[in-house]
Amino acid sequence: MNALEKYRKGIRNLRGADFAGADLSFKSLSGKDVNLTSAVFTFADCTGTSFAGANLSLTNFAGAHLEGTNFAFCNLSGANFEGATLIGCNFYGATGLKFK
Repeated sequence: MNALEKYRKGIRNLRGADFAGADLSFKSLSGKDVNLTSAVFTFADCTGTSFAGANLSLTNFAGAHLEGTNFAFCNLSGANFEGATLIGCNFYGATGLKFK
């Protein structure tokens, strides 16, 4: 069972899940109980995806397409956005966010 199927079945601890290259456009992986710590979203399409409230610490979004993605109230400590497309994203209330 892949990580998205686990989420759909109510599993919210997706620590280290591999979404590399996945099409997650307009999906919802949101909620304060969602743990995506150290997950991999490299080169994934997350256009319009909502991660609102999720723990995304140490998550790798390198090269991901994140246009219109909702990161409101997320923990983004140590997250990697190198080379990602970040157009029109919502970072309201997000913590740990550092851009270089």
